[in-house]
Amino acid sequence: MTLEKFIPTIKHAKNSLFCYKNQADNSNTRLFTPYMKYVIFLSVTDTDSRARVFTGISTSIEYAYKNAERKCLLYINKNDLHPKWAKVDLAINMELLSKREFMRLYSSQTPLRKGVALDSHFNLAFLEQEFEANDLIQNGSFSMRNINIYLKMYRNARFPIIESYIREIVLFDTVSYFCDEQNYYPLHSNSFDHGRRVINDVNKALIYDIIDQSSSYLAKQIKPNGKFVYGYYSHFHEKIEVYSIHHHARTIYSMIDAFCLTKRKELELPIKRGGLAFYFQKSISLINHPAHKVVVQYIAGKKNKPSVNLGGAMGATIIVIIKYTKAFQDDRYLPIAKSIGDTLLSLQNQSSYSDGIHSYYNWEALLSLLYLYELDNDIKWLNSVTIALDYSIENGDWKNIDNWLIHTVNQLTKYKPEDKYFKFGLRNAEFQLDFIQKLHVSSPAVLEALLVTTNIIENIQYLQKSYLLVNYPLYELNKTIQYHIKHQLNEYFFPEVSMYMKFPKLVNGTFFNRENSFRSRIDEIRDYVSSYYHYYQKISQPKKVYS
Repeated sequence: MTLEKFIPTIKHAKNSLFCYKNQADNSNTRLFTPYMKYVIFLSVTDTDSRARVFTGISTSIEYAYKNAERKCLLYINKNDLHPKWAKVDLAINMELLSKREFMRLYSSQTPLRKGVALDSHFNLAFLEQEFEANDLIQNGSFSMRNINIYLKMYRNARFPIIESYIREIVLFDTVSYFCDEQNYYPLHSNSFDHGRRVINDVNKALIYDIIDQSSSYLAKQIKPNGKFVYGYYSHFHEKIEVYSIHHHARTIYSMIDAFCLTKRKELELPIKRGGLAFYFQKSISLINHPAHKVVVQYIAGKKNKPSVNLGGAMGATIIVIIKYTKAFQDDRYLPIAKSIGDTLLSLQNQSSYSDGIHSYYNWEALLSLLYLYELDNDIKWLNSVTIALDYSIENGDWKNIDNWLIHTVNQLTKYKPEDKYFKFGLRNAEFQLDFIQKLHVSSPAVLEALLVTTNIIENIQYLQKSYLLVNYPLYELNKTIQYHIKHQLNEYFFPEVSMYMKFPKLVNGTFFNRENSFRSRIDEIRDYVSSYYHYYQKISQPKKVYS
């Protein structure tokens, strides 16, 4: 019996892997002198539990695979496992380091996307995904507790190891293939993309699928009372207990955007009866505020104390109501949106911070007023935004890493296409472009801002104001967008990544923060969904070329 009985596509992956024999020969000879050895890892999971990893070592690449497969089949038969996903890896580019050299490299380089063997014979070797998903290093040193827990639970180790055993480290890259029951996929070996399937074309179908799966994941996080499970540290499935009502609102309106695209019924009920109903029942009330002599809507802040925040949750509440009204042709919440809008106007020029009133204007609030103006054409909303933006221009407030600023400029220039507003938006976008180019991690909110900037640029060109774009870094803007559209895929739980989490099926098809223990939190998922939603809208339009 072979593993092909359970996953037929493993045959093609295995044959493809064997084609890299010469690469392994050329890159591993120094470590295994005088006799070349091949190291193959075979990972399998039924999708309900963390993948088991089996290592095969031999002077023959074929026998290295058979050794790993033999161990894998013994485990499958003994535990009546029904594997649905498999991954096969061939170790290449081995580099021997002292423990001190390794720790210096690990702490100075983020991320270090390589496999790690704790001895030169590969008796204790871990794929990069295993190593990171089990927190085998904590606070700059090996976590012997986590190493021994993992070895006991997933490698059937009979005895614990002590740190003095670890004297030298081997870092290695891998040639890898992931297999499900229908297909097999080559995986990247290079640093940032390591371990993720090769995708040459980030097309509409892929983006649609990502939005669909991620929004469905968010819908499943809404509990019967309408409150979200805020998030998990996915590697150990540890629940995050804090909560943000502001992030609740933002997450709901990203789900509404997804619903408008996919029309998936599985989203409609959680949006209507779950998240939105909970939000309005638990978070919004009317209060008399003596300092401002108005009856205002308040959003519950910390410890459920009234908080009239001109940005934050108040702007998000208006936006979620407008999006809900348009998506479902249901205007029951519009009076609340207008009441909050009036509250924002009444507090626009106030500077008091007493009694829970935070009187600062935030770009999300400005955008929400423009959405109100789009809906009812009441000039007071437009005038308020104009006053605030003119004030920001006069004070040079363009140095903000804030996607809502770009959204606000894009929305305002539809009604007031004045050069000063375009210039302000373009200058901020260039500032954000410079910021994201220096990052090695994803920033979906900034990517969203750059995507919205392309709408501003197209509007400028349509209005024949191209003089505003002289010497503007249009090529760099488009290049950066395309890079980060792909780069963000490294924060997405494809099966080849989720299989190494504690409960693969539960996290598959959503986003995570690699640098924070594979954290999957609703606000971060929301940012990824929104950025890809804007990209989907962009590539669905007739192509507009600017250079």
